[in-house]
Amino acid sequence: MIYQKLQHIERLNKWYQLRSERERKQLLIVFIVVVALVLPFTLIKSAWDFAQHARTGLDNEQALTSLIQSHADEIRALNTARQAKTGQDTSLLALASKTAIDHELTLERFEPGPDGKLAVWLTDTEFSKLLDWLNQITQQYDVQINRIALNQSPTPGKVEVQLILRQ
Repeated sequence: MIYQKLQHIERLNKWYQLRSERERKQLLIVFIVVVALVLPFTLIKSAWDFAQHARTGLDNEQALTSLIQSHADEIRALNTARQAKTGQDTSLLALASKTAIDHELTLERFEPGPDGKLAVWLTDTEFSKLLDWLNQITQQYDVQINRIALNQSPTPGKVEVQLILRQ
C-alpha cells in the first residue's frame, strides 16, 4: 500500500521534471490558486458547521429550560409533598445514600425505577448494621421495602442484599 503510493509520487515527480520551466511555473501558479481557493472554503465551512452545531445545542438547552420553567409549579408541589411525607427535602436516592453512610454501609449499586422506586445492592454488609439502617429508613422516613433478597456472604455475620425501596 505504502509502496504503491510512493510509486505514484515518483511517477508524478518524473512527469513534473519532464515539463519545461515555463510549464512548471504555470503548474505552480495553478496549484497556489487552487490552494488559495480551497483552503479558505474548508476553513469557513468548518466554522459554519461548528456554529450551526452550537446554535442547535443552544436551542435544545433553551427548550429544556423553558420546559422546566413551565412545570416549575408542579415540580415544587411534588417536592413539597415529598417533604411533608418524609420530613426532608430529599429524594429517595439521596436519603438512602446519606443514611447508609451514617450506618457505615456502602451502596454498591443503585437504580432509580418507575413510580419512585429505588433498587439498591449492598455486598459484604454487616447484618446488624443493615437491620439498624432499614429500621431507621422505614420508621423515621416512612420508606417502604417492596422487595428484599438476602444471601449469606462468605464472611460470617455479613450478607449480600438486594432491595427495592419506595417512599
